[in-house]
Amino acid sequence: MSIGSALVDGLVALMERAPSSKGKQILQSLVHESETERLERRLVVAAELNRVEAADLAAARAHEAEIETLKARVDALQVKLNAGRNDLVACVASRRAACVAADQLTDRLRLELRQSASLAIPAFVATMRTLLRETYEARYVLSRVGIDGRTYCVFENTQSIGARAAAIQSAIDACGETGPVLYLPLDERELGRVLAKLRADLPELDQPTEAELRQAGAIA
Repeated sequence: MSIGSALVDGLVALMERAPSSKGKQILQSLVHESETERLERRLVVAAELNRVEAADLAAARAHEAEIETLKARVDALQVKLNAGRNDLVACVASRRAACVAADQLTDRLRLELRQSASLAIPAFVATMRTLLRETYEARYVLSRVGIDGRTYCVFENTQSIGARAAAIQSAIDACGETGPVLYLPLDERELGRVLAKLRADLPELDQPTEAELRQAGAIA
């Protein structure tokens, strides 16, 4: 029960118990005024309710239209996405097939070049392997005995051995299956110049100086 209804009911009860007609008139006037205010308030509330409901209905219709538009856009984008994904899959598959074909062709061409390579290349590799063994065997150390009886190193060529061995191995690799020399379209003279340069570029082993030889007692 609303406050207005309770007030009207209370006034009606008082009016029924009023002792005089004058009191009843006053009470009747109050009941009429309260009822009028109640009805006016109901009109205001009902109008506001209608306005809110109408606004909500209009917003709902607008949102529904927007939702349908967005759904259509999403569907269109999904179609494009699916098409793009299919194109990507096809492109990747095509590239893989092309890579396989290119690898197979490359292998055949490289094999033909290796089989037709000059015999000077394996001969050069054999020479380099011999030179590599000799390099490791060429370790040279000079030492002297100090006045305290201890031995001191005056000279050693360990570092230069490592540098020369690495260079020799690089020359061997250059003539191997993964190196460039086997696949160069060179005649014998041009190939000879390439191999001679690989040999000439090898660093020499360190040699002791005259002072170091004297210090070690190797020469007077």
